[in-house]
Amino acid sequence: MWHIPDTTENRVRFKLEPLANSLPSAEGIVQIEKFKQWLRSKRYSESTIDT
Repeated sequence: MWHIPDTTENRVRFKLEPLANSLPSAEGIVQIEKFKQWLRSKRYSESTIDT
């Protein structure tokens, strides 16, 4: 396995999608927040929720 910096140049070189397109959609962000609230309701620690 190889690790390289996540830069625009490397994304072009290895034909990966641009970083801007890999962010969660608005609906995805809402779902993540719902899941975080569910974790809080189950009394998970904040460090676990952040992870």
